[in-house]
Amino acid sequence: MRHSLLFAALLLGCTDPVVESVPDVEEHPDAEVVALFVEALVEEPEVVEEDPPDETVHAAGIPVSQILRGRRTVNSPRLLTRRVTEVQRAPSRHEERVTRWGAEVRNIGDDEVLLRVTVLVLARMAFSEANWENREDMRALYQVLRTTRGNTETLINAMRNHSRVVSEVWAPRRARERWIAGLNLDLVEPTARWGRVTEEGAWEQTYRAKWETLLGWASDLVHGRDRTRQCPVPVVAWGGRCDVASGACDDAIARWRGLIPVETCGATANRYWARTRHFTPETARREVLLSLRRGRDPEPTLVELFGLDLDVLQQLVDASRAEEGQAETEVGLESLRELPEAVAPRAGDVSSADATRG
Repeated sequence: MRHSLLFAALLLGCTDPVVESVPDVEEHPDAEVVALFVEALVEEPEVVEEDPPDETVHAAGIPVSQILRGRRTVNSPRLLTRRVTEVQRAPSRHEERVTRWGAEVRNIGDDEVLLRVTVLVLARMAFSEANWENREDMRALYQVLRTTRGNTETLINAMRNHSRVVSEVWAPRRARERWIAGLNLDLVEPTARWGRVTEEGAWEQTYRAKWETLLGWASDLVHGRDRTRQCPVPVVAWGGRCDVASGACDDAIARWRGLIPVETCGATANRYWARTRHFTPETARREVLLSLRRGRDPEPTLVELFGLDLDVLQQLVDASRAEEGQAETEVGLESLRELPEAVAPRAGDVSSADATRG
């Protein structure tokens, strides 16, 4: 009994408030199960009581009413609600092993509700992470989800593990979070207020069409109409770029996890990360070449792991720049040849400005 109480105290009160105090959604899909598990640990059956259907539950699976009455102590401010919406009720697992790289609609099958919420949350997630009109980030985010999902895990549950607010696992706290959580498939303006997007007429004039575009991109990915592989390496995480003043700086967290940045994902707002084992000699070579071309120090782990010769690669970069410069010169000359005869300059001619000068 004494050891059970100590373990329960560690579980609920002595963990990091950001991540560790929240059970993994994939392992504990129902908050009620976690609550009963905790009750069993502390051997207090008299505390277990049936909560009303709309009872708010803490992220650790404990009814908030018990927290307010002093029965439990938790150090995470995040709350979640019972599974009352389609997004919250969406299943965590498929009955069979998923097809990881095929069209996601094949895994979803005839479940129209699961299809709708998958498209919805993917579009919300893309806006939350990269704002409007950034299709490259949506593709890269989708790639992270498919790489990190379990063998029978639904894509919606993978999104729960990566983005708990937009997937309605955690209740939104900030104005932006509340507004994003209100984005819907019916293209109806969210009721929450947040900045310029909620000014009178802004939704109908501008943001409704932008949101509809995001939904269309998400639908293309889920249905397999868009099969673009944004990153050449299987990426497992993303974060804000430290070299962008307006973004979050998440490099230290990724480095601490032993991840390697993938700069060959294109023009994305976020930086995407992969495990070392996911690189091949060719993808590592491309990463180092891109770093050298941008004038940055290449990733030392990739250079050492694959035995890349930086002097040889730098020569390739210099030769490539020289060829591009020559190509630009040739394109410029070709454009002059295509000018009409009356406009194209001829040898010995002087410009009109020179002619009027003297």
